[in-house]
Order: sequence, then structure tokens, then C-alpha cells
Amino acid sequence: MAAGGAPGFARRVCAEPGAAPCPPPPAPCAVKAASGVGAKDRLQGPGGCLCPASAARPGRLGSAAGSARRCPMAQYRIRQYRDGDYEAVRTLFARGIMEHVPATYRRMLGSGRTQLGLLALLAGVRAAAGCWAPALAAVALALLTAWPLVHSLASSYVREALATDLRDIRAAYLQAPDSDFWVAEGAGGAVVGTVAAALPDEPAERGAALELKRMSVRRDHRGRGIAQALAREVLRFARARGYGAVVLSTSVVQVAAQRLYESQGFRKVGAFSPSLLGRLLHFQIFRYRCELPAGPPPPAP
Repeated sequence: MAAGGAPGFARRVCAEPGAAPCPPPPAPCAVKAASGVGAKDRLQGPGGCLCPASAARPGRLGSAAGSARRCPMAQYRIRQYRDGDYEAVRTLFARGIMEHVPATYRRMLGSGRTQLGLLALLAGVRAAAGCWAPALAAVALALLTAWPLVHSLASSYVREALATDLRDIRAAYLQAPDSDFWVAEGAGGAVVGTVAAALPDEPAERGAALELKRMSVRRDHRGRGIAQALAREVLRFARARGYGAVVLSTSVVQVAAQRLYESQGFRKVGAFSPSLLGRLLHFQIFRYRCELPAGPPPPAP
């Protein structure tokens, strides 16, 4: 179901130039609704303000809570996925996952078990060979071997995603029940961020929660509030459909993502290793959950 067709979406409206700044964002997971603003009509202005598209141009009037205000030039726009975004979305997702390979490798090296294993290898080869050169070479070889293993852990995940839901995004999200896919569009129409909502992978969660998936923001557009706006889009979408929670998964090395989700009211509820290779590399997936307020969204103020 398309987000633009759901009733009661939230918004924030920028103040007049020179007036008081935008109010702080809504409390985590307590999203206020305002009628008449769909997913295709929200623009993101400076300071993280969400503005109706009709107010984004000078001289046009918005309709926030019955008052007319102008909004500064928008930095980006959150809208529903279009078929023309296909390659940009897939490329952004793949790059976003692969950029965490170095952090995963560093985490593996910093693990006490890894360091203990390397020390044992060094000592064992030194004792067997009677000199340090073979021992150091063995440790160097182990470190070199670990890099492609870490790389394969990420690349296999990317291949799986590109071959499943991201192979046919329209069918997986826009035509599936209680699912949708949004992009953040920057200057010139470039896709700079993505997020999706779908039924959870865990059968036990279905009917009670939706899952936030495929969150990614281009590196050169981070720190501008895009990820927060995309996360709130999913929270609004889930609440408008009567769900009581939103769940998601993120990795142990995605520290910035963890902070983002926690700032939006998500709490970590579990952790697991995705595979045997993941366990060997000390790599974990964290499971997060955000409880939404009960009942329908409140009326616009």
C-alpha cells in the first residue's frame, strides 16, 4: 500500500524567516498526525524541518494547523520510490553495506579471542621453527586471510538482498500489503537516502509490528537529518495502519545507526550471529524494537 494513500501523516512546518526556529522533533515514537499531507508532499528544510511541498516555494502558503507559513528552500525531499530510482537505490544500498567492511575487520582484530589466537599461533610456530621469521609470517598470513573472509560476509549479504526484495522493489514493497519504499531526493533529483517498511521476517512479529528495512544514506549527505526523517516516515506509516511496534536489525559495527535508532525510541532486544562465518569473525546483528503509542494517531493541534 502506498504511503501517500494513508490518512493522517505527521509534519513539521518551518517558521517565517527571522522568526523563532522550528520546534524540536516529536518525542521518540510519539508521532503527531496532521491531515492532508502525504508522503509525496513533505520536503526537508534546513534544521531538519519537514515542510509541505506547497510551502516550499516563496510566496506559497501552507496549511499547518490552519496557519499559513512560508518554508525556506528545501534541502531534500522524501517521496515514494519510483521505477526510475531502481539502479540508484541498488547502488546506494550496496555501497552502504560494503563501506562497513573495514570496521568489521578492525572489530575482529580487536577481539580478545582473535588476539589470543594470534598470540598462540605466534608462539606455536616460534616453538616449532625455532626462530621468529616463520612465526611472524604465519601471523601475517592469518591476517591477510581474514580480510577476504570479512569482505565475503558483507558481499554475500549484498548479493542476497539484490537477488530478493531489491530485485523487484515495486513488487516487494509497493504492491505488497502494509509495505512501502521511500527515497530521499537531493538537489537535481539524485537519490541520497532510502528506507522501506515491510511485514517482519519473523512470523511471530507479524500482525503486531512492521519492520524498518533498507535504511541507507549517501556518505556525503549524512549529518543533515535525512536518516531521522526516513525513520520517522516508517514510524508514521506503521502507526497510521494500527501497528503497535516497529522492529529492525542492524550490525554491531553500525554504531551511528544504533545511535540514530535509539534517538527515535528504539531499544535493543536481542543479538545474534548471522552465520558460522559471522561467529568466527565475532560479527553480530542487533535486533531493535520501538513500541508505538496505542490507539489512532492524535488529531492535528
